[in-house]
Amino acid sequence: MQRRKICLFVHGFLGDNSDWDSLINSINYNHRDVQCIALPMDITVQWNDDIWNDKLLDLDFEKALELSWSFNLKKTSESIINSISNIILSTKRIKKISIYLIGYSLGARVLMQLIANISDKKNMNQHIKQNIKQIILISGNPGLRDINEKLTRWKSDQAWAKKFVDKKIELETILNQWYSQKVFAGLDNKNSLIAKRKNISASGKMLAYWILSHSLALQDNLENYLYDNKEIIDYLAGEQDSKFVDIAQYLSVKFNIRTYIIQNASHMTHMKNPDLIAEHIIF
Repeated sequence: MQRRKICLFVHGFLGDNSDWDSLINSINYNHRDVQCIALPMDITVQWNDDIWNDKLLDLDFEKALELSWSFNLKKTSESIINSISNIILSTKRIKKISIYLIGYSLGARVLMQLIANISDKKNMNQHIKQNIKQIILISGNPGLRDINEKLTRWKSDQAWAKKFVDKKIELETILNQWYSQKVFAGLDNKNSLIAKRKNISASGKMLAYWILSHSLALQDNLENYLYDNKEIIDYLAGEQDSKFVDIAQYLSVKFNIRTYIIQNASHMTHMKNPDLIAEHIIF
């Protein structure tokens, strides 16, 4: 039976499926038999205004951990798992399927949580694990280990959330501040990226809820799950992104995970050097 190869892509915060266009084109140029599908993380589909509460902007970290969020990392990863399961079920009678997962930043964190979810024997979709041949994590954080780091991150995400809901601040201004962060050093298409991002369909409240509900501060540390599944994981970081180069080196030394530093690239490695990313997908 012929094996069908499917690449699934998960974008980062503020991103959309078009962020993967260059990488998909690179893959299809050399591998015409591979089907590429960008999976949306679109909060607007499930959103209603009753979800938002201004009290979230000043919510204590401890209470945030206990809150029943309408959307969070675990629920988003389950949504991706369900998409994969549906793809497998719709084609398994015709062909065997090999799944390749590629996630960037928040998308990489969603895939890390996905790994944790399908490692749970109680998960009804655990069967999809046998179809996953490779998971590529680009500029993703596996989780904070120190409570003080988590508290600092929570306050930082709340500060961004306050900007997103502040009607006095233009979205373009916020985006300019966002992409001026140290992690985006080396970004040479900042203006064109902001011009693209300012047309985002999500409202300020949606973006604020997304950044809080999916905060790295609330994420479990997923390093051990990466170690347990290291045979299918590759971790990539751009050489100009010192924070994630350090994470890559840490994962390599402590957990023996395959890591690669992509030359001439910063945080948004998949958009800066898609051809090199494509070379790391092992079909």
